[in-house]
Amino acid sequence: MKNSWQIKWDDHTWTDEDVLGAHLVAVADLLGTDSWTAVSPWTGIKALAAWCVVLLSITEEHDLDSALTAVYGAPGTKVVGSLSTRD
Repeated sequence: MKNSWQIKWDDHTWTDEDVLGAHLVAVADLLGTDSWTAVSPWTGIKALAAWCVVLLSITEEHDLDSALTAVYGAPGTKVVGSLSTRD
């Protein structure tokens, strides 16, 4: 990844070091692209939201549908505030 990042959502935290190939593909699929720059959560709100959805969908609390509902229904400040540089 070009820039390090971490995404925090409720009690979960993920970093760019936790990313698997499957996560990259899932984010690209949600975005409808196959671009390296597009899969960076720093690219914009669509990329960040896609990352939140994909990462939430791997938790015990969510599947893909409930992760989409959680992220798309969250306040914008929560979505934007979920991204920061890696500690």
